[in-house]
Amino acid sequence: MEIFVGRQPILNQDEKLVAYEILFRDGKNNFSANVNDDVFATSNVIANTLFNLGINKVLNGKKGFINFNDKMLINEEITNNLPQDSIVMEILETVEITDEVINRVKDLKNRGYTIALDDFIMLRNGYEELFKLIDIIKIDILEIEIDLKKITNELKNKYPKIKLLAEKVETREDFELCKELGYSYFQGYYFSKPVIIKGKKLSSHQFGLLNLISLLNKNADIDDIVVEFKRSPKLSYQLLNLLNSSMFALKTEIQSIKQAIVLLGVDALKKWITFLLYLDDDSKISKDNPLSGLVLARARMMEILESKRKNSDKKSCEKAFTVGLLSLMDVVLCISKEEIFENLTLAQDIKNAILNKSGELGKLLKVVEFTENENFKDLSNLLKDLNISLEDLGKSQQKIILECEF
Repeated sequence: MEIFVGRQPILNQDEKLVAYEILFRDGKNNFSANVNDDVFATSNVIANTLFNLGINKVLNGKKGFINFNDKMLINEEITNNLPQDSIVMEILETVEITDEVINRVKDLKNRGYTIALDDFIMLRNGYEELFKLIDIIKIDILEIEIDLKKITNELKNKYPKIKLLAEKVETREDFELCKELGYSYFQGYYFSKPVIIKGKKLSSHQFGLLNLISLLNKNADIDDIVVEFKRSPKLSYQLLNLLNSSMFALKTEIQSIKQAIVLLGVDALKKWITFLLYLDDDSKISKDNPLSGLVLARARMMEILESKRKNSDKKSCEKAFTVGLLSLMDVVLCISKEEIFENLTLAQDIKNAILNKSGELGKLLKVVEFTENENFKDLSNLLKDLNISLEDLGKSQQKIILECEF
């Protein structure tokens, strides 16, 4: 049985990463995102993902939301193996609220579990007892059957202790609206969609980074690269601090920019200089920054999947990584991709992949984006075109989770 696991970030009002929803898929069912209703199969999925991969590695100290149907809730062999401090039990909207379910939820609450209700749309009869036990309600803002503001206020007035989580938050406007309405948590991909600000200009720091990337892409002389660093003390400090960190596990303490370039090599330096553009003003790779995690995971996913292809080589893998790393640059800089690339010297196939989703690299970027957004409709055909198997895709996802500490 091929087992796949994915994660969707859950953010708080400060846009910091606080939890993941753990997503299970069975490769035999066309990479379906639906959890199998069969208790035996589902328990095997949980065991093979959370425990084989390692729950601490999967969650990285965050909470993990897991969907539970009525059979799973009642089955103590499943729930008793899940740690109370890490797991949020997410009751599916299809669960019939019976006395048996209510009593089981009471027991789980007494044992210290956090309980959430999934895909809430409207108040229904029979939910009163359950709502006394619920900690979090997940509201699908795209599927809500009545006015969002009305249902939100009704829930807050009747159940003030319950925290609200907005699902399917796809735009900045969605996020701001739900935040204003008093939602505590947010799930969706609004943070990866750009808000283009007309007339926005690059800061000198951002321009210096883009210029440095162009120099590296043109195979400029090391001395010219060092000069670019010397123009920005902040940039020099950022890079030296980053390269001296445990992330690179270098045994030699770096004393100069030139030494850092020689030790790391141009390819590694190019990756991390690009990644610096995604960091905040404190210039720290933050585990609480979902965009940082998405960028690094996307770039590595591109690189790993390219390595699975028949005619791949080191150069093609480097290109794939670069496409993934640059594909969200407009989100970070808040200007169009076209304007960004005016300041960057890049291979044409890299530009075409990011701007038009064309070429082999463009198809690979589509695969990664479809996987991130749980859009599996056209995924199989794309994978077939690229000669990548579903098994390779699943294993790549698992590898990303084990590698990327976000």
